Amino acid sequence: MDNRTELAKADSLIAELTGDSYIVVDSIRIIGYASPEGKYDYNTRLSGERAEALKRYLERVYTPKGYILTTSAASEDWDGLYKASATVVCRTVPEYYPL
Repeated sequence: MDNRTELAKADSLIAELTGDSYIVVDSIRIIGYASPEGKYDYNTRLSGERAEALKRYLERVYTPKGYILTTSAASEDWDGLYKASATVVCRTVPEYYPL
């Protein structure tokens, strides 16, 4: 993942939500994650900083829109690591093993 791609996803989602007259956005909750490598305290700080950075970006680009932005730190993303690992394994295991 790179920042440009992830910010484009956020922009696309917000444009879709705010462009629909049947949807009212009153708040957005941003949860930051970090991979489980490293110490827990470091990952908590890192994930919180990531969430705050996205919040600042959204405030700069979309404020004032009348919705509340909140952040939280999820610390470690074990599910994300598992999914990434499973993807790598699936890509590296051949379809069949010749005998």
